[in-house]
Amino acid sequence: MGVQGSKSRYHSVTINPTCSTDAVADGKNIFILNKIPNACSRGGTSILKGVTVTRFDDHATDIELIFFQNKSVGIGALGATSTAVNMTDANARLLKPLGQVIVDVDRMKLLDLTNSRQYRYVAEGYATNADFNLFCHSDPSDTDIANGDAEQGAIYVCGIATATETYSADGLEITFHFET
Repeated sequence: MGVQGSKSRYHSVTINPTCSTDAVADGKNIFILNKIPNACSRGGTSILKGVTVTRFDDHATDIELIFFQNKSVGIGALGATSTAVNMTDANARLLKPLGQVIVDVDRMKLLDLTNSRQYRYVAEGYATNADFNLFCHSDPSDTDIANGDAEQGAIYVCGIATATETYSADGLEITFHFET
């Protein structure tokens, strides 16, 4: 039990992105830009320290997660070739990429459930640890906020396939663990 009135420097945010229900091949969008609310304090920076991915479809393939400051430019439709990995310079300036994390199933700790799998990065010091320290910054423009393309404290993520799989619409749950 924590001390009343104290604030942890760590927090977690869980999203349930809507996934493509068609077979999704390497380089195609599993899910398009999803908001991670409260990833940062308003106008502040946080560090993404860990990711936990629950795969209700029981898949065992890597997923590429790409993070942006806003969603002002589309990155392609569900199941379509992702433009997140080969966008124009102009679109990169608009989306403000923050970085990427590969959900590498060979390096993550596996909790193999009956009909699903949960992958998570394990505590520091283990051989399978991957401490990616992705700095996340949320400072949307007034125009992005007015257009509904961003909000204070939020960042955005898309998921790109690295192998062909078929997902259910609610086949993923992703928890992001931040240090502020």
